[in-house]
Amino acid sequence: MRLKVVVIGAGIAGLSAAFRLQQLGHHVTVLEADPRPGGRMGDAQVHGVNVHTGASEAFSASTHLVSLVRETGLQDAVVEIPRAAAALTSNGSLEYPVRMLPDVPFLLTHRAFGAATKLRLAKFLPDLIASVRSVDFNFMHTATEFDDENIADYVRRTAGDDFLENYVEPLFRAPWAWEPEDISRAYLLSYLGPVLDPRSYAFTFRYGIGQLTRTLASQIEDLRCGVRVESVTETASGPHIECEGAPSPDVVISAVPGASAGRLLRSAPSDLAELLRHVRYTPGGRVYYRLRKPPEARTLWFTRRSPSALMGFYARPDDPYVPEGHVQPPHLIADLTPAMFRQVIREGGERRLDSYARPAARALYPALDEDLVDVVEQWWDAVLPEWYPGYARRVRTYLDSQCREKRRVYVCGDYLAHSHTGGACASGCSIAELVHAHWATAA
Repeated sequence: MRLKVVVIGAGIAGLSAAFRLQQLGHHVTVLEADPRPGGRMGDAQVHGVNVHTGASEAFSASTHLVSLVRETGLQDAVVEIPRAAAALTSNGSLEYPVRMLPDVPFLLTHRAFGAATKLRLAKFLPDLIASVRSVDFNFMHTATEFDDENIADYVRRTAGDDFLENYVEPLFRAPWAWEPEDISRAYLLSYLGPVLDPRSYAFTFRYGIGQLTRTLASQIEDLRCGVRVESVTETASGPHIECEGAPSPDVVISAVPGASAGRLLRSAPSDLAELLRHVRYTPGGRVYYRLRKPPEARTLWFTRRSPSALMGFYARPDDPYVPEGHVQPPHLIADLTPAMFRQVIREGGERRLDSYARPAARALYPALDEDLVDVVEQWWDAVLPEWYPGYARRVRTYLDSQCREKRRVYVCGDYLAHSHTGGACASGCSIAELVHAHWATAA
């Protein structure tokens, strides 16, 4: 049976689902509210500065995403980020390197924690071994065995406060904008197992992180941007999409963020409605400062003990990995802390982020006012789903139900998989295969 499928959302999850469904022989229409595809895996030029709309890199352990890179012919566009790449991190009294992809020798010779802490790192081994055997890096619901404790409590009782405060905390703050007490240890173990593998690497693309989503979008036969879907409801004759010019599909796939899915799916079944009530997303705030002259390249992260109001600060003389034809000007990037996010929301400051970031950015780059050309602000109401303790178990319960029952409306996205682009991509690919399996043999 050749299905008519509408995918709502042209981020990496929706584009992956649409691409796979086309491969499986179905007619697919993708509806995207924004004027361009890509979602939170894209590039955009604002006041001459190329900004990431969310993600800045991907991981080799993201097997579905890596497969799509190969299938779309982008292997030669992949730019590996050296495993040794590190962010200089400050805890207020000491500066030291933190790597996104650490290895055991690096941790055992690290100057930010002492010999006793390094000996205690061995307490991670049983759980790490178990997670490597049973957990899929792309699907958090495979880590429910460990979904019973937050990262802060877990690391404190195993490796101790020293490792928690000086390494784990900045590792989760700067890239994810999370505090470790808010996230399940299942996330830490699902992440550490693959990245400690010396064969793993992070990567971007020659023409920016959005090169994959732009390539996927170019291969979707019916992609409509600037189309806002108000709601999806189920009727006796099938799903009804409320928006101008909407097709009448056999199946709808919602690939919008979980924070928006509840408003979109007005007649969600009880199991999905229950899950969506428990979805949490992290907000985010970032400010780009375009400069007249190139700064000295720097990457700085900060722990909570640092007095800085930022969690990340990046001085960039240029950026070679941007969309073709764009020349990135010299700039600074200032990432606000989770505490500052809360202050911004309380004070309604989402449209004046510079006022929150500039004092801290000026302290790190004293010539900021003199060298400044322009300011670009980014605010996300919902940038990453939070995998708090117990949430992976809720996701597993829902996914088991979705797999059992043939439906007219399905959902996919990072909130059902993992808080990285590989998880969103895996969710999209998997939902396409599930829809095909449920419906391909139907009369």
